[in-house]
This record gives sequence, C-alpha cells and structure tokens, in this order.
Amino acid sequence: LYPSWSPDGEEIGFLSFRDQTLDIWVTDADGENQRLLYDSGGHDADLHWVGDVIAFTRDSQIWVMNSDGTDARRLTDPPRAGEWGETVLPFGDYDPRVSPDGSQIVFERLVDDSTIHGNYDLFLINIGESSETRLTDSGWTQGLVSWSNDGQKLVYTVSAVGLEGRYDLFLIEPDGSGMEDVTSEIFPPGFMANSAIFSMNDSSIYFIGNWWDWKIFDSVLTCSFTSPQIDLGDTVTISGSLGPLVESVFVQVTVTRPDGSDDIHDVVTDEGNYVLDIKPDQHGVWEAQASWEGDSGHSESTSEVTEIIVREETEPEEPESEADGISGFYLEAILLGLIVYYLKQAFS
Repeated sequence: LYPSWSPDGEEIGFLSFRDQTLDIWVTDADGENQRLLYDSGGHDADLHWVGDVIAFTRDSQIWVMNSDGTDARRLTDPPRAGEWGETVLPFGDYDPRVSPDGSQIVFERLVDDSTIHGNYDLFLINIGESSETRLTDSGWTQGLVSWSNDGQKLVYTVSAVGLEGRYDLFLIEPDGSGMEDVTSEIFPPGFMANSAIFSMNDSSIYFIGNWWDWKIFDSVLTCSFTSPQIDLGDTVTISGSLGPLVESVFVQVTVTRPDGSDDIHDVVTDEGNYVLDIKPDQHGVWEAQASWEGDSGHSESTSEVTEIIVREETEPEEPESEADGISGFYLEAILLGLIVYYLKQAFS
C-alpha cells in the first residue's frame, strides 16, 4: 500500500501488513531486498517520502522520520485524536503530503462526523514547528491533495457527494490564499474529478475522472458517400463521424457490392472523423455502413446504410464532322442555284 519512491529512484517505501500491524517497509526498485523500516507497534499508514523526510500517520496523528527510519517524531495532536464517532475513521489527521523542499506538510483533519464518511479540512504545518495553518473551512470534505513542483500551489479534491453528487478540483496557495475552483463549471453534477497531480512544469493538471452513477453515453455514427453517383473506374470517398468525441478508435466500414459480396475495412478515427477511399469495380448500386463496438463509457453504434450508383462505362458518340455537314449543304445549294438559273434563261 501507498508506494512512494525514494529521491534517487533506487528504492520504494510501502506499507505492509505482516505481523498483526500495518508497518513501513522499503524495497529495492526491482522488488528485491525487502526490509522493515519502521514499526510503531500499532498501525502506521499514509506514507509519503520526499527528500530525507518520510511523513506518515500514526495513532490518527501526523508523524515524520528520516529516510533511514530514525528520529521518528510526532508533528500534530488533533482534538479527539483516535476517538470514534459516526464515521468510518476516528477523529484525527490523515494523508500527509510533504512539500517539494521538505519543509512543510499539508494534511487532512476529520472535523465533523455528521455523515458516514465525515468532513475533512486541509491544514498545513512547518516541520520543526508546532503552529498549524487551517487552509479550508467549507463544510465539505477536502482531500487528495498534491503539491506543485515549485511548491507554490496545492491542488485538491472537494467532495460534495451528499447533496450534489460530485467531486471538484480546487487550487490554493500554501498560505491559504488564492483559492480557485477549477472544474465545477466544466463538468456536470455527478462527475467526480479526483487524484490530481501537476505536470513536471506545473502548466497542466492531470486527474482521474469518473461518474458517481456510472453513465454510458449513447454514441452516434454517420456514414456517407461524397457523391450520389460515379462512373465505373472512378474513386469515391466514404466519410463519417463518431460522437460524442472518442479519440482514435477503430470504426468498421462494410462496403456491399452490387453482387452482394462484402468488403470490410477498419478505419481509425481522427478527432472523431474517419475517411475511406474506394474504387468500385462493378456497375450498379453500392452500399456502405459503419459500425463501432463501443467502450466502457459509450454504447455501440451503427450508422444508416448509404448508397451510390456506379454507372457502366459507355463509348462516347462521335459528333458529326463539320466537313460532312457543310458538304451536303453546299450540294443542295448548288443544285437549287442551277435550277433558278435555267428557269431564268427559259423565260428570258
């Protein structure tokens, strides 16, 4: 549980239940040389390792120790620590997250047991000091916090499952200022954004998103030819789209020839669209239909059948030559002229 890399990437700290209690262990990166690092005699949890500092939860309090397991010491002593109320965990502090420079720890504190899961707020403490800073007091649960790599921001999840059925991401500075709602205007109720982390340069935030009541979206697939009819031997394009947008999936396009045989093509979508070029080799009516098998969040979909008429090639008619037409016209004109001439001579 709770695997955490050492700063040099050579070891991994983790929690393991091996002798009636949950203890802190460490292993080489290849899984070899597993060894017990710390055993308080009770359950130790919520491991986080940064630099030479390992933070963890013990007796519903936040503790720290050196990376070699020495000098374990308690940092927090919350009200009613370890006392059970109406929630799934006792009152206390949980999920410590060490700042990138190893000087501060932000953690969750159970402050209200009016619901089965309880409400938690975020607190911050400087290592080596006893004073705490309360960062949030919203009445909802705040948790799953991560530091930015420069130590200037915290991203965390606010859960409002009770009334709204949603999780949203918020940003805040370590002194409690600059609180910012990141996701509530983007995603609808019922969407849970959680487990956020910053990118290496802190320009983006990555997170897990899923639905409180898992939803399967109805997908819609279209398919059409670019022209209603072509001549045999010409190339025609079949195109369509898949919505809602699902990136880079295989759409199966079935092309039916006039003789009833099928050609099946697998086409990859690009930004929800697909394109397929074919060159019909039979005259008559060709049909095309696209289908997609769907995925865990989208239903399968089949497009309507689309048709195209492929005309048989015909020999073009040779136009009547200009010379032939003009020759016949001149012959008639000459004969008519001769008749008129002789009539004039006869009556003169």
